[in-house]
Amino acid sequence: MPDIETLKKELDKTIEHLRHELSQIRTGRATAELVDGVKVKAYETETPITSLASVTVEDIRTLAIEPWDKSIVENIASAVSNSGMGFGVRIDGHVVRATVPELTTERRMEYVKVMKERVEEARKAIRGHRRTFMKHVDDQVKDGGSEEEGKRLKERAEKIVKDVDNEIAQMRKTKEESLMEM
Repeated sequence: MPDIETLKKELDKTIEHLRHELSQIRTGRATAELVDGVKVKAYETETPITSLASVTVEDIRTLAIEPWDKSIVENIASAVSNSGMGFGVRIDGHVVRATVPELTTERRMEYVKVMKERVEEARKAIRGHRRTFMKHVDDQVKDGGSEEEGKRLKERAEKIVKDVDNEIAQMRKTKEESLMEM
């Protein structure tokens, strides 16, 4: 019979991926994840900012980015400034300070739309994992496996999927509230 633990692992990966995706959608608050995708031209290559500097939250709207190699401060400032996130960037000694701009209502609505799309993608993935698991159970029963065991596995899988779906719904609600918070 198919392994329920394998299903759980696949669902957990999907949840973690969604959590990461949602963390990159701005809420008007400074979080280190906002610059995760920023690439810096340094040492003749494009490198993720998190590989070159420590990123800390100074206050609700300011990130402090301190490179380990002080000679690339300008490169980091340029990369953050050109990231398309609308950061206000200034160099303060060997630290780059990035200020997160206020979000307009229109921009908040756009972010809610993006967030809903990402949540729906996660739900589709969850349904796909469920469908695959159920098919494996049906195949095992057809090949002579116990119908009772198949029924029990399907019931457990349904409960697990329902719990994951509830978790996704809660993540969506929390993110939407933080996006719309003024």
